[in-house]
Amino acid sequence: MHHSEEALKAFMQELAIRRDLKDLSPQVYLAHAMLHVGTLQREAGNHTEALPFLQEAMTLYERSEGKGVNYAHAAFEDGLALVEMRRKQEAQDSFIDALLLYRAAGYEDTHPKLEQALQYARRSGGKRCGCPRKCKDFPCKTLYSVKFNC
Repeated sequence: MHHSEEALKAFMQELAIRRDLKDLSPQVYLAHAMLHVGTLQREAGNHTEALPFLQEAMTLYERSEGKGVNYAHAAFEDGLALVEMRRKQEAQDSFIDALLLYRAAGYEDTHPKLEQALQYARRSGGKRCGCPRKCKDFPCKTLYSVKFNC
C-alpha cells in the first residue's frame, strides 16, 4: 500500500469517527478531515470523488470559523479539481476566492499560496475577474481595489 493510500484510509477513518461524534467534535475538525480526504482524492486523480469532500469542507469552514485561510486552502484545492474536470469558470471562481482570502489574511504577493492561486486563476480562463470593465489582464486593478481596499 502506498503512503497516499494509507493516508486516505486513515483520514476516511477519522472522517467516520468525526461524523459519529458530530455533536461532540467541533465542525472545524470535520472540515479538516474532509479537506485532507478531498486533497488526497484529487492528488490520486479522483477529481469527481474529491469535489464533494472539498465543497463540504468549504461549507463547514464557513459555518464554523467564517471564510478565512482554511476556507482558502479548501477553495484552492476545489479549483485544482475543477480545472482537471474542465470546469474552468467554476475553477476560476474558487481560485479568486482563495486569492482574495489569502490576501485578506495578510499573505504577501510573493507567498507561494497566493502566487499559485493567482497563477491558476489566470490560467483557468473564464470570465476574468467578473467586474463590469472588460479588462485585458487578470486580475485587474478593480479586483484589487474593491476586494483588497488598496
